[in-house]
Amino acid sequence: MNRLWVRLTLAFAIVAVIGIGVAAFLADQSVNSEFRSFIARNEADAQNSSLVSALVKFYEEHQNWQGVDAVITSTMPPPRPNSAPPNQPPDRFNPRPPLLVADADKRVVFDSGQGPRRLGEILHSPEIDSATTLQSNNQTIGYLLFTPGPIGNLLPPEQAFIDQVRRSLMLAAFIASVIGVMVGLAFSRTLTRPLDRLASAARAIAAKDLTQRVEPGGTIEVANVAHAFNDMAASLQKSEELRRNLVADVAHELRTPLSVMQGSLTAQLDGVFPLDLSETAKLYDETRLLSRLVDDLRELAQVEAGQLQLNVGAIDLRRVIESTVAAFAGAASEKPVTLSVAVPADVPLVTADSERVAQVLRVLLSNALRHTSANGTITSAAVVLADQVEVSVRDTGEGIHANELPYVFDRFWRGDKSRARESGGSGLGLAIAKQLIEAQGGSIGVESTIGQGSRFWFRLPITN
Repeated sequence: MNRLWVRLTLAFAIVAVIGIGVAAFLADQSVNSEFRSFIARNEADAQNSSLVSALVKFYEEHQNWQGVDAVITSTMPPPRPNSAPPNQPPDRFNPRPPLLVADADKRVVFDSGQGPRRLGEILHSPEIDSATTLQSNNQTIGYLLFTPGPIGNLLPPEQAFIDQVRRSLMLAAFIASVIGVMVGLAFSRTLTRPLDRLASAARAIAAKDLTQRVEPGGTIEVANVAHAFNDMAASLQKSEELRRNLVADVAHELRTPLSVMQGSLTAQLDGVFPLDLSETAKLYDETRLLSRLVDDLRELAQVEAGQLQLNVGAIDLRRVIESTVAAFAGAASEKPVTLSVAVPADVPLVTADSERVAQVLRVLLSNALRHTSANGTITSAAVVLADQVEVSVRDTGEGIHANELPYVFDRFWRGDKSRARESGGSGLGLAIAKQLIEAQGGSIGVESTIGQGSRFWFRLPITN
């Protein structure tokens, strides 16, 4: 009983039964009333036909309506009681409706009513429209108004007709109710079947089957829920893949320095390597590498969780870019690589954290230096784009393959498939840079061509 499709079916059934029942009742009342009125009009027409002839003959003989009541009394049959003998049908008009006769001027000259009489009154327009016109020699001589209501007493054949109509209405109402219940059941199952599939898929997701998807169907609202569920499942699956990759990457990154340290310590303990300062310095370098990796992971986790404190305000990008590039002058001269800055003097202020922007620039410049051969060029530039300023770092290095560009900002990504440390750091710098820029309301991207170099850019909003 607590199932949605059962409740929907019951709701459809109740609405159908009530609606069809009310319609059948109103149809029965209408048919009964109209049939009785139809019988009454026929009876009245039959009686009026003989009365009209008598009234016209009376007027032609007397040329007025004085004494017309005698003609009407002799022509119209007297009312019979309801308890008439079986061989004599009861009076169809008991009590009889009033019969009015008006002259050519529409003034009432005879009124058979039991209450206040209308003798001398003028007939109203609606009464004239429903009255029988009395004519002699194509001239109007008066009006006969006899409008009975529905017949009260029906003859057996007439009552049998009404009973048959009532039985037909009841049968039609029953059939329509059954059809309504069946249609309601079909509709309720159609509405709830996608929800059942969604519940089954949700249980599969809870059982760690993140590949589960549902086929959108049903109403627009249910289809929207299915689309939202599929998006959620895809996001969960991607997050799970990233988590697994992160665990594998962290394990890989930690394994190398730990293996080096363990091997060196074992060799020293076994007397293979001497216990001197040079060997200790190598172990110290590995611990620094581990410390930097842990710091990078901690910073990345803080940025992704929104817990990293940012000192956001209006900053001068030109000053930040020039000071950061100047810090790399020594490293560039050793390679040697030419560093240049192309920032207009009127570049507007942007809303950002100057220290974090400098950190992102250091990551981009460090990567550019690492992948730019001797006598190459690295250019740091800034251009205004509508309501943003775009900062870019372009190098003349070996470039990045097009199929690798979507993964440049992933954790632990390196262009060197061997993941050798000589090619770079921990592989977290660009991932951290992406999170830092997006945390300040900006965006970051890369463009690259093999053999021609790469161009990393990020955009920050202009201060209003």
